Amino acid sequence: MGARAILLILGTSLTVGACAVGPQGPAQAPARLSLEAAARAAGSGAAHGVSQSLPLTVQVSTPWVAPAFAGERIAYRREPLRLEYYTLSRWAEPPQEAVAVVLTRHLEESGAFRVVLPPQARLPADRRLAVDVDLMEERVPPVGPTPYGEAEVALRARWVQASDGKVLASRRFGATVSVPRPDAEGAVLALGEALARVSAEVARWAAEVER
Repeated sequence: MGARAILLILGTSLTVGACAVGPQGPAQAPARLSLEAAARAAGSGAAHGVSQSLPLTVQVSTPWVAPAFAGERIAYRREPLRLEYYTLSRWAEPPQEAVAVVLTRHLEESGAFRVVLPPQARLPADRRLAVDVDLMEERVPPVGPTPYGEAEVALRARWVQASDGKVLASRRFGATVSVPRPDAEGAVLALGEALARVSAEVARWAAEVER
């Protein structure tokens, strides 16, 4: 095989390898990354505990997640109108499941309610928290700020009276966090922190609505 043919094969291999990784950084081994674990590691940032809880049982409904972010792929954007996905890294759990777990934990940690139930619980509740997640993405340069971009989580929460489905309050929440490293793990760490911040705000808001 001639030297020219060898160089052509090597060049093709490098091109394919570059396409197999995320937007930045060196090639990574395939990985399953947990949004829920990243949010837990970020800490509660949370709703401060209250001296006395309200006599209410609250259930977190299964969140709706926009189709672009609902699958197992981790989304990023490096052009304003184009959404891309990491090729080697995937979510360890469905995003809607992770969001439900984090919201449930923050409502519990707030101490504002007598009981907080996850979506799968089959018990009567006084209030339901319904959430639509509109945005859960990383934005990398040139769209995101330097050096590694930012991650954003945005959602709309509805506080619902369970007995008749009446919406007692509705509000949009969002948080943006700088990405700490140029790879999928950095994106997930930032998305987890953004989700933790949003969930803490939702828990505070829910308690304020009832008080």
